[in-house]
Amino acid sequence: MFIGYISGQQKHNAAEAQKTPEEIAAAAKKERAFQKTVLLAKTIKGNLRDPSSVEWEAIRANDDASVICLQYRAKNGFGGFSREIAVLAQDKASTDKKAWNKHCTGPLLDLKHARVAI
Repeated sequence: MFIGYISGQQKHNAAEAQKTPEEIAAAAKKERAFQKTVLLAKTIKGNLRDPSSVEWEAIRANDDASVICLQYRAKNGFGGFSREIAVLAQDKASTDKKAWNKHCTGPLLDLKHARVAI
């Protein structure tokens, strides 16, 4: 088992060594965007009345996360679920539908897989 792990790690390291500086920079940029998106989602989740009730419907961002769009459902004060949106564009947060229509209706990266990190 341990030998298999070392072998897999060596293959991973060899693949990393073959990447160009541009590929490494692009991967780092993508990881920063992912982390920024997760941080925003965690912040929203932490401020909900019932954080365990959140259901992420859309998690989208552009390639550098200067625009992040989140759509989610969560329990409200009456026990029902409300659908909410959050937009972060050029480091300005909004829950306004106008901001959503302006920034979130175009082509963005689907980061719904970020749910596992939230």
